[in-house]
Amino acid sequence: MKVRYIQNVAIISDDKYNNTDKQTIEKTVAGILNDRPDIKKILRKTTESIGEERISRFDVIYGDRSTEIEYKEAGCNFIFDINKSHFSFSLSGERRRIANEINDGEKILCLFAGVGPFPIIIARHKKVEIVAIEKNPDAFYYLLKNINNNRLIGSIKAINADVEDLFKHVEKNSFDRVIAPAPKIDKDFSSFYIDSLKKEKGKKIYLYDFCHANEIDLLKNIPWVLNVKRCGSYSPRVYRVCIEIDIGLYQMFAMLL
Repeated sequence: MKVRYIQNVAIISDDKYNNTDKQTIEKTVAGILNDRPDIKKILRKTTESIGEERISRFDVIYGDRSTEIEYKEAGCNFIFDINKSHFSFSLSGERRRIANEINDGEKILCLFAGVGPFPIIIARHKKVEIVAIEKNPDAFYYLLKNINNNRLIGSIKAINADVEDLFKHVEKNSFDRVIAPAPKIDKDFSSFYIDSLKKEKGKKIYLYDFCHANEIDLLKNIPWVLNVKRCGSYSPRVYRVCIEIDIGLYQMFAMLL
């Protein structure tokens, strides 16, 4: 069984999910507590991610029965229910990287914001105006809670809405950067990303998606794609990537086509 540690929480998983025998699970738990006596909770992953919001299911097998997790990253405190909202721990480096690229005074749009890791970390480290859009009401509840807990009320405007209704809530062509950790569904939101940005060179989309290895070089050859950065694997030869798009270059080439 695989064990992953998230501060004082251990998460165990295997390919069999609910078919692993009880003795193996008990042995794994005993090993975790022996190696890490500071562990307060052990969760067992029982499904892969489900639905457009990519939420997995977890059972508590040690500790209090709540599936809420408290997590710290980049000087920020987060709380969320891992059974009700998606949280990508593996994107912690990306959140710091993007925050470092952003300049004070910019206007940032975070789509599919979840419980708020991107907007909260950015707002903690830069003086910016941020709009965060999240559809899932459970994730939105924790987004508001995390904004409040990190004393960022007034720095982040949180909106509980579908991205397809984006322009009912924000003006077109008004943002300097768009961050979009897109859900794994067959919907094309590209027009929303493009129409939300100011039409100037240097205004960027950070689109997080999943790509097969042979698609990455093809993306890098697109004139308005500045970078395609691998951010972890999803399955054999399929990677999560950040595709960085310069909207000014996109507009220039679109006029020539």
